[in-house]
Amino acid sequence: VRDDSHYRFSHTSFFEYFQARNIFETLLKTDNSLADLPIDKPISAEALDFVHQIYADSGNSKQEKLQQSLSRYLTYDANTDKQASKVLRTFLAKLLLQGQSSPAPIPFPKQVDFSYLDLSNLAFIGSKQPPLDLQNAHFEHSDLLNTTFTSVLLNNAVFTNSRLDYCKFDSCHLINSCFVNQDIDQCQLTGAKFHQCVLTSARLGQVDDSCFFIDSLDMPIRQKSIVADKLTMSLGSNSSIRSVAISVDNCFLVSAGYDETVRLWDRKTQQLIGSPLQGHSDWVNSVAISTDNRFIVSAGEDKTVRLWDRKTQQPIGSPLQGHSSWVRSVAISTDNRFIVSAGYDKTVRLWDRKTQQPIGSPLQGHSDWVNSVAISTDNRFIVSAGDDKTVRLWDRKTQQPIGSPLQGHSVRRVRSVAISTDNRFIVSAGDDKTVCLWDRKTQQLIGSPLQGHSNWVRSVAISTDNRFIVSAGDDKTVRLWDRKTQQPIGSPLQGHSVRRVRSVAISTDNRFIVSAGDDKTVCLWDRKTQQLIGSPLQGHSNWVRSVAISTDNRFIVSAGDDKTVRLWDRKTQQPIGSPLQGHSSMVNSVAISTDNRFIVSAGYDKTVRLWDRKTQQPIGSPLQGHSSMVNSVAISTDNRFIVSAGYDKTVRLWDRKTQQPIGSPLQGHSSMVNSVAISTDNRFIVSAGYDKTVRLWDRKTQQPIGSPLQGHSNWVRSVAISTDNSFIVSASYDGSVRLWDRKTQKCLGIHYALNNNSSFCIDGNHQTTYWNPNDWDKLYATGQDENGETVILSPSDFPGYK
Repeated sequence: VRDDSHYRFSHTSFFEYFQARNIFETLLKTDNSLADLPIDKPISAEALDFVHQIYADSGNSKQEKLQQSLSRYLTYDANTDKQASKVLRTFLAKLLLQGQSSPAPIPFPKQVDFSYLDLSNLAFIGSKQPPLDLQNAHFEHSDLLNTTFTSVLLNNAVFTNSRLDYCKFDSCHLINSCFVNQDIDQCQLTGAKFHQCVLTSARLGQVDDSCFFIDSLDMPIRQKSIVADKLTMSLGSNSSIRSVAISVDNCFLVSAGYDETVRLWDRKTQQLIGSPLQGHSDWVNSVAISTDNRFIVSAGEDKTVRLWDRKTQQPIGSPLQGHSSWVRSVAISTDNRFIVSAGYDKTVRLWDRKTQQPIGSPLQGHSDWVNSVAISTDNRFIVSAGDDKTVRLWDRKTQQPIGSPLQGHSVRRVRSVAISTDNRFIVSAGDDKTVCLWDRKTQQLIGSPLQGHSNWVRSVAISTDNRFIVSAGDDKTVRLWDRKTQQPIGSPLQGHSVRRVRSVAISTDNRFIVSAGDDKTVCLWDRKTQQLIGSPLQGHSNWVRSVAISTDNRFIVSAGDDKTVRLWDRKTQQPIGSPLQGHSSMVNSVAISTDNRFIVSAGYDKTVRLWDRKTQQPIGSPLQGHSSMVNSVAISTDNRFIVSAGYDKTVRLWDRKTQQPIGSPLQGHSSMVNSVAISTDNRFIVSAGYDKTVRLWDRKTQQPIGSPLQGHSNWVRSVAISTDNSFIVSASYDGSVRLWDRKTQKCLGIHYALNNNSSFCIDGNHQTTYWNPNDWDKLYATGQDENGETVILSPSDFPGYK
């Protein structure tokens, strides 16, 4: 409408729609012309809502174009000027947040960049299905004061140096996310799942029993009632219990047994929830809980499988009938669409969860009772085990056997099976007192059966990270096994009293090993006998992070979280002099010069320091230049220069005599650098870090050599170079050690220490080579014949085998 000589909108909503239309059209432009965006003016929530409505009505073509535009401005790039784009990124972040509750919200780009933004008092809220996806997001240096994250996927997110006071994480997943040096005492953490996170020096506040810290690196300094799958309670029924299951959110348990009932228990209060579920007319042998915790399945000796509504505790439909004898085991698919049962009628049966009707015909093949079933996490195959001594795999769709039965148990009954979460291996246990591991693809036994139980083994389970196995049996024991080494956890090297060993070094004559860890000690081990030499070296008052051995093997250097560097006489195992003090924070890395005359240390105080080995005094001033923690140091073999690397994503060279930087920092890593090594001819440097890459640098030109070595699927923690400088070795959190040709920069192989049998994948004729270091006659490989079929190759098939 016209007002005097001016025009104005007759209603505020018209203006808000006009403004939203302008924002939408501007964002669709491909010429980076954003001058028309009102990024420096107040804009109402209603206008932002209109943008999402326009997006929902715009059609696929414009929606894709808008998403591409947002990715251009919001996707993380380490090389962009964060301050220059700060206002624009703040505007776009608030725009996207405003519409998350709308029917068709504009999705966040992958690897979204929130770094250096003021996001205080905002709410990132998803739903349980689906949660808000902010995986790989960057929040470095951002202000998250009083910010709320509810039902958000924050896997691989980086929160380094961000402000998190009164920030709330509610039902969030934070796998591999990074919190370093964070003061988050005031954070509210409810149901947050910290899995394999970096929590170095993090101070956590309001943590309750719903919070999980699983395999996180450097546990928080202060913890309150942190519980991770830990339960001690008495399930008070008047009869023996046959089966127990825990809900995926760890809030409740279900038990069943000889009293013909199924019972629900509150994990925290350890009290019964409601009344026992009654309906079975005989013992209940097995229970399972759906992944959404909405229903329970039970099976028993009344030959039925029954479904129960978890909330109402009422039966769902009628019992599933079809088995002609006792039902021993049930499992539910991860998508909760089908159920598998097995029993004494020698069959495995599939049931549609909604219709409660059988799917196809019973799976037949077992010649005796079937005791246990499991379903793969991708729901593609089923595993069963029974009294015929076999473990069998079944294709879920075709309902046909996969390969031949797995045979290895020596006594009639196989009582329990489990499948790893990556579906690569299967574990079974039974009356022969052993636990067996099987390769799912080759269907061969991995190593030898795990022996230790003195009576029947009734149950097995695999950890979610697939690193260890738990078994329980009639010898009244529960045993833990290392999945890779196939050895009992806790033996044979017994000396460190705390789980984490942080650093190891090998003497130049290969006769002894030194280790250090979170028990504040340094241990010496005889390499041949694998026994502890003397007692642990004690003196550090906190975790020991790094150890090194002199080239003459006469002394050891250690460093750790007590801010000190310590020297030890290798023979007497006594301290040499007093601790070297100077670092103002934790010391991450130490190295000794090849002439054993000086020591280099580096740590959290951002400095690299040199020490005279004889006088034990600092040499000159600390080397300063890193803008964050220094993770690793190395000394050239001619002792003329030092290399350091750290959290500031750089590798730096220092002149040992002048203690000045040599050239500019080596830049290329897109995240923290964990490890550096120098070739023995001092011509090149190798670095590795959190960006999953290994990089080579020319020492003279300080330029990258070739492209980054890529292949690891997780952080690379350590690198080493062969003494002839022909190959590089890297180790990563993806569980692998990789061998690289230094000249061609090709990956020569990937080593996974699966167990006593190691596997080594190579380029060439053989896909996978397996060997047992104690028995080379067991060497074999899988490859392909001229028809493309997988075959097993014996030792005689290997060129040059002796």
